Amino acid sequence: PVCRSEVVLSTLLKKNGNYVNEEGRILAYKILEHLPEDQEHAVTLGVPLKILANPNDAIGKVYGVVHSGRVRGIDEICRNFGEKLTGYKETKEKLEETKKQLAQNENHLKTLRRFLQAKFGNELPSFNIDSS
Repeated sequence: PVCRSEVVLSTLLKKNGNYVNEEGRILAYKILEHLPEDQEHAVTLGVPLKILANPNDAIGKVYGVVHSGRVRGIDEICRNFGEKLTGYKETKEKLEETKKQLAQNENHLKTLRRFLQAKFGNELPSFNIDSS
């Protein structure tokens, strides 16, 4: 079995090891702060940490207790999964910035080519970079 905290922590990380967003990083640090208390509580109860789940564990302390003793965590993350793609806005903004930089670089190259042709005329060698 896998401990509930490990599962929730894994949902806050991307495959490359970075957090899904700033909120995910903050939640992960809060969970990790409470994990030693869970370990002590599990030892006191004589229960393996992997099966310890109660409203006062690290997940309950970070996410808060919900009605009828259940604790939010994985359920909340899965419910909101399809609603928004984390990082989409930042990625879109970065793409737009990259497109602008590419257009600027292309303009610089055109200007440089015109300058070199004016300076050297038809003597300007042509390089075909795409050929293998």
